[in-house]
Amino acid sequence: RFVSLKAGRVNSRVGPGVNYSVDWMYMKPGLPMEIIQEFDTWRRVRDADGSEGWINQSLLSGRRTAIVAPWQRGKEARINLLDDPQKDAGIVAIIEPGAMGTIKSCDGQ
Repeated sequence: RFVSLKAGRVNSRVGPGVNYSVDWMYMKPGLPMEIIQEFDTWRRVRDADGSEGWINQSLLSGRRTAIVAPWQRGKEARINLLDDPQKDAGIVAIIEPGAMGTIKSCDGQ
């Protein structure tokens, strides 16, 4: 399942606990993460670049966010956001790779 970071400063550790060393510090609230394992109050997560680490659940939010085509960051590319999943759909926005946003369902939730 996917979550996002609550705070603007979140430590990612090499193991599930404060006694494990910090491997990475995230400085971007709302950054999307995929939970790949759970242990007590700790979640092993993977970021959009594929880096993995353990973060305490209190620093994670159920708010769904996304990064647009992170594998194309830094390239001269634009991604068309369509209003429908059809090949003839209208373009709602043109987005640069690496842009981050919040995901909302069609009913506005």
